[in-house]
Amino acid sequence: MSKNQVDVIAIDGPAGSGKSTTAKLVAQKLGFIYLDTGAMYRALTLKALTKAIDIENQSKIAAMLLATKIELRTRNGRLTVILDGRDVTRKIRTEKVSLSVSDGQDATKSGCAWQNCG
Repeated sequence: MSKNQVDVIAIDGPAGSGKSTTAKLVAQKLGFIYLDTGAMYRALTLKALTKAIDIENQSKIAAMLLATKIELRTRNGRLTVILDGRDVTRKIRTEKVSLSVSDGQDATKSGCAWQNCG
Protein backbone atom coordinates (compact mmCIF):
# COMPACT_ATOMS: atom_id res chain seq x y z
CA MET A 1 0.00 0.00 0.00
CA SER A 2 1.40 3.42 -0.92
CA LYS A 3 1.56 6.14 1.70
CA ASN A 4 -1.32 8.01 -0.03
CA GLN A 5 -3.71 5.07 0.38
CA VAL A 6 -5.73 4.40 3.51
CA ASP A 7 -7.50 1.33 4.80
CA VAL A 8 -11.27 1.73 5.15
CA ILE A 9 -13.76 -0.63 6.72
CA ALA A 10 -17.45 0.06 6.09
CA ILE A 11 -20.20 -1.52 8.18
CA ASP A 12 -23.77 -1.44 6.90
CA GLY A 13 -26.99 -2.72 8.38
CA PRO A 14 -30.39 -1.76 9.74
CA ALA A 15 -30.93 0.86 12.44
CA GLY A 16 -30.33 -0.45 15.93
CA SER A 17 -28.27 -3.44 14.84
CA GLY A 18 -25.09 -2.38 16.64
CA LYS A 19 -23.13 -0.94 13.69
CA SER A 20 -21.68 1.97 15.66
CA THR A 21 -20.73 -0.14 18.66
CA THR A 22 -19.05 -2.71 16.42
CA ALA A 23 -17.29 -0.04 14.36
CA LYS A 24 -15.92 1.72 17.46
CA LEU A 25 -14.58 -1.54 18.87
CA VAL A 26 -13.01 -2.61 15.56
CA ALA A 27 -11.43 0.83 15.07
CA GLN A 28 -10.02 0.80 18.59
CA LYS A 29 -8.66 -2.73 18.24
CA LEU A 30 -7.02 -2.00 14.85
CA GLY A 31 -5.84 1.49 15.73
CA PHE A 32 -8.09 3.05 13.07
CA ILE A 33 -10.00 6.30 13.24
CA TYR A 34 -13.75 5.83 13.77
CA LEU A 35 -15.70 8.01 11.35
CA ASP A 36 -19.32 8.36 12.46
CA THR A 37 -21.09 8.88 9.13
CA GLY A 38 -24.43 8.57 10.91
CA ALA A 39 -23.59 11.75 12.85
CA MET A 40 -22.71 13.42 9.56
CA TYR A 41 -26.07 12.46 8.03
CA ARG A 42 -27.83 13.66 11.16
CA ALA A 43 -26.01 17.01 10.97
CA LEU A 44 -27.06 17.44 7.35
CA THR A 45 -30.63 16.50 8.22
CA LEU A 46 -30.62 19.04 11.06
CA LYS A 47 -29.42 21.75 8.69
CA ALA A 48 -32.08 20.88 6.11
CA LEU A 49 -34.80 20.94 8.77
CA THR A 50 -33.51 24.23 10.19
CA LYS A 51 -33.50 25.83 6.74
CA ALA A 52 -36.88 24.26 5.84
CA ILE A 53 -35.35 22.40 2.89
CA ASP A 54 -37.39 19.43 1.71
CA ILE A 55 -35.11 16.46 2.33
CA GLU A 56 -36.62 14.74 -0.70
CA ASN A 57 -35.45 17.58 -2.98
CA GLN A 58 -32.10 16.23 -4.19
CA SER A 59 -31.00 19.38 -6.03
CA LYS A 60 -31.60 21.59 -2.99
CA ILE A 61 -29.87 19.09 -0.71
CA ALA A 62 -26.90 18.96 -3.11
CA ALA A 63 -26.69 22.76 -3.13
CA MET A 64 -26.85 22.77 0.68
CA LEU A 65 -24.01 20.23 0.81
CA LEU A 66 -21.76 22.57 -1.14
CA ALA A 67 -22.30 25.24 1.51
CA THR A 68 -21.82 22.96 4.52
CA LYS A 69 -18.83 22.23 6.74
CA ILE A 70 -18.98 19.32 9.17
CA GLU A 71 -16.23 18.53 11.64
CA LEU A 72 -16.17 15.42 13.79
CA ARG A 73 -13.91 15.86 16.80
CA THR A 74 -13.06 13.26 19.38
CA ARG A 75 -11.80 14.15 22.82
CA ASN A 76 -11.48 11.69 25.68
CA GLY A 77 -13.45 9.15 23.66
CA ARG A 78 -16.41 11.50 23.11
CA LEU A 79 -17.56 12.70 19.72
CA THR A 80 -18.39 16.36 19.13
CA VAL A 81 -20.19 17.31 15.91
CA ILE A 82 -19.53 20.80 14.57
CA LEU A 83 -21.89 22.00 11.83
CA ASP A 84 -20.87 25.22 10.11
CA GLY A 85 -18.88 26.26 13.18
CA ARG A 86 -21.52 25.38 15.79
CA ASP A 87 -21.60 22.43 18.18
CA VAL A 88 -24.72 20.43 17.29
CA THR A 89 -23.80 17.23 19.12
CA ARG A 90 -26.99 17.19 21.19
CA LYS A 91 -29.27 18.70 18.56
CA ILE A 92 -28.59 15.90 16.05
CA ARG A 93 -29.99 13.34 18.51
CA THR A 94 -33.43 14.94 18.88
CA GLU A 95 -36.58 13.06 17.95
CA LYS A 96 -37.31 15.42 15.05
CA VAL A 97 -33.92 14.67 13.47
CA SER A 98 -34.21 10.96 14.21
CA LEU A 99 -37.57 10.76 12.46
CA SER A 100 -36.20 12.54 9.38
CA VAL A 101 -32.65 11.19 9.10
CA SER A 102 -33.40 8.10 7.00
CA ASP A 103 -34.98 10.15 4.24
CA GLY A 104 -32.13 12.64 4.50
CA GLN A 105 -29.55 9.88 4.08
CA ASP A 106 -31.17 8.76 0.85
CA ALA A 107 -31.23 12.32 -0.51
CA THR A 108 -27.67 13.19 0.52
CA LYS A 109 -26.31 9.96 -0.94
CA SER A 110 -27.98 10.81 -4.22
CA GLY A 111 -26.69 14.38 -4.04
CA CYS A 112 -23.18 13.15 -3.34
CA ALA A 113 -23.31 10.74 -6.24
CA TRP A 114 -24.58 13.56 -8.42
CA GLN A 115 -21.55 15.63 -7.41
CA ASN A 116 -19.20 12.65 -7.83
CA CYS A 117 -17.88 13.24 -4.33
CA GLY A 118 -16.98 9.58 -3.73
